Amino acid sequence: MINSFKYKFEFLKNVVLMVTVFIILSFNLFSQDLLNINNNALVKFSSDAVIKINGSINISTGATLNNDAQVSVLQNWTNQGTQNNVSGKVIFFGDSVSIINCNGVLSQFKEISIEKSNKNILVRLISPIDNNGEFLSLLTGTFKVEGSFSFSSLYFISNLGYIVIPANSMFWLDNQNAIVSGSANSLDLFGSLKIDNGTFNIGSASNLSNLVYNNGSELNIGSSNSAVLNINSQLYGKNLTDSISYKQTGGKLNLAKVSTPNVADRAVFDIHASNSVFNVSSGVIEINNVNALNDEFYNRADNDTVSGGKLLINSANPLQDFTINSTSPIGSLELAATNNPKLTLYEDLIVVSDVSLSGSGADRFVLNNNDLSFGADWNNNLDANGFNQGSSYVRLIGSINQNIQGTQNSTFSKLSFNKTGGQVNLKRPMRISDALYMVSNTILDLDTNNLTLSQNAKIYSDNGV
Repeated sequence: MINSFKYKFEFLKNVVLMVTVFIILSFNLFSQDLLNINNNALVKFSSDAVIKINGSINISTGATLNNDAQVSVLQNWTNQGTQNNVSGKVIFFGDSVSIINCNGVLSQFKEISIEKSNKNILVRLISPIDNNGEFLSLLTGTFKVEGSFSFSSLYFISNLGYIVIPANSMFWLDNQNAIVSGSANSLDLFGSLKIDNGTFNIGSASNLSNLVYNNGSELNIGSSNSAVLNINSQLYGKNLTDSISYKQTGGKLNLAKVSTPNVADRAVFDIHASNSVFNVSSGVIEINNVNALNDEFYNRADNDTVSGGKLLINSANPLQDFTINSTSPIGSLELAATNNPKLTLYEDLIVVSDVSLSGSGADRFVLNNNDLSFGADWNNNLDANGFNQGSSYVRLIGSINQNIQGTQNSTFSKLSFNKTGGQVNLKRPMRISDALYMVSNTILDLDTNNLTLSQNAKIYSDNGV
């Protein structure tokens, strides 16, 4: 065993060293502590060696490190020279923030293991490495990919069909040019996944890969539009009682992107536990394929704060039947015309902003005895019989001016204005077949368009009770 208590341990130029034994390079924990491999030095750590560096390591320009050992590093790993790694493992440990900086020089890492003292301690990757396969074991701490460099890799080392983010750990993607490539594995989420910039893929080809969350896990998407999470199939809790904190401030979540989900007792987007958090202020949740055995959007989170965002139904296959079953509000609702999907409600729905409907054919949007309330514009681009309201109520509840518009005229059976501010502007002719409720004395501006009442229709200045 070799112990050094100096601030720097240097391999000078023209020095060749092969380490084949257990060695601890133990420094006092100051910022200048350093294992430095200088210009023209060649250092090899063999597969039998176990190295612990209580500081940082620097491979200088012209120097070479051939690492096949297990090397534990407390602080930073900097490479400006040549780094070869066939079988070695690098462990980042302790309570210091670590930076991996390869300064534009491709550096081989066979395996990087994050074993910090807690989730709040970061290991920051600020440059690409030479491994586009599986290299990351995330145990404790946060692995953050940041900057603007281009790098595409599988990242996570898989096991038995899963990649895992454990409890007390986080994977943080914050680089718009970084891509976590998809594989046939699902993600088992115990800790936190945060995507601020970049693309994170779960699944490849047409396999049924899911994001399966466990109790107390966290998923954050935002804060830019370049934050994208693509899931081949579904997002759901491992157990129906497992809670999640779902927060979205931008970006996009794509679900059932290339495959048809088949987990029978889970929706495509599924939050069952009422103690979950659902906070959305911006961004898009897009669902592309149906689960023929369950709902497409199911949400029972009681801790919800929704001020924006969009739920987009964008069918990847013809004439699919989508469902929404949610006690939490959504930001806006868009039914895209592509492949003419059908959308049915299985719970009263509150839409904070716009409702936009497109597609051809009868009964494309069916309320199914559930009420619909929305806070901004009604955009009707369906065929004349595309909206099936039945006996349900449609309520305008916004605090701003709201428009009834679109390429098609709208017919409502029971329409209620229960607004806290603003007026309702009629941008297309409208027909009322049952009743119009002016609950809040809202001004209705016809704007040269006709309002037609059926023979037995009524207008109320209250809720009609």
